[in-house]
Amino acid sequence: MKKLVASVITILILVLIYSRVDWHTFLAVCSKANLFYLAIAATFFFLTTFLSIIRWKLLLKEEFDLPLRVATKIFLAAMSLNSITPSKLGDLTKAYFLKKESSIGYKRGFDTVFLEKLLDLSSLCFLFLLGAFTAENIDRKLLYALLIFSAGVVTFTFLFIALGNRFNPLNLFLSVALKPFPKIQKLVSDTEVYLAKLKRKPALLAFIIGISLVLWSLHLIQIYFFFLTLGARASLIQVFGYVPAAILIGLMPVTIGGMGTRDAALIYLFSDRFGYETMAAIGILVSTRYWVPSLVGLPFLRSYLAGGEKDTAVANNKARRAA
Repeated sequence: MKKLVASVITILILVLIYSRVDWHTFLAVCSKANLFYLAIAATFFFLTTFLSIIRWKLLLKEEFDLPLRVATKIFLAAMSLNSITPSKLGDLTKAYFLKKESSIGYKRGFDTVFLEKLLDLSSLCFLFLLGAFTAENIDRKLLYALLIFSAGVVTFTFLFIALGNRFNPLNLFLSVALKPFPKIQKLVSDTEVYLAKLKRKPALLAFIIGISLVLWSLHLIQIYFFFLTLGARASLIQVFGYVPAAILIGLMPVTIGGMGTRDAALIYLFSDRFGYETMAAIGILVSTRYWVPSLVGLPFLRSYLAGGEKDTAVANNKARRAA
């Protein structure tokens, strides 16, 4: 039912956006696309996907040394589901696919996905806070709301990771705030336990956090090249200042994969500079960041849903660990 509601809202928002498009102007903008910049942007599909897979593999390292090939299959299969679920909830299926491929239980799989999403959100918020000083045309109330939200997320993540369970002031807050949601409370508690294991190797944890910041910087640089592809000469600083705000708005769990809300936010933030039709076209290019990996992952998703056999690399890995 939730998926149906999200689908209806997504379609309604997209219809509203594109009903206002002057299609002659829109097609003229697309026909002048710079293929050189588009080719550069396309290389980022590989870079960002590969870094995301490596980061998840490192997050699992304290529990299981998942072969890169298997991590890639699971990651891309989950990406396919992300394209049809609100707020990238398809990532949660990585725990299910991981259980099928290894001896790791659902609990540990959910722990790594939770940490992964927390690092994603906090990295995006951190970059937004760095670039927010360039956001001149954003409504002040919206800007302040995003600043408060982003600062809260970054602070929460710092306290969650940096402080030990015993002295962490978040423990009392979370125990009260999440009391009506026992499943979420247990997930956070289990994640803290696994995080304690990761913190025994601070260099590894710091490397994972560094990858997250680099990963989201690459996402924003890719979007910068999408702008250049369609002749929108935004500066890299402007992209870092405005685009995170649009992505954060797109994370609201009301549409499929952030489509519609993210497009509307991009048009709102940039249309005065580059025109409505140009930003509508850029919104489509930005959405390909989700659709391209999703299409690549479809064969893996179909294999898992059909009950395919475990990858032999996992079995060989288990045998080596047992030896």
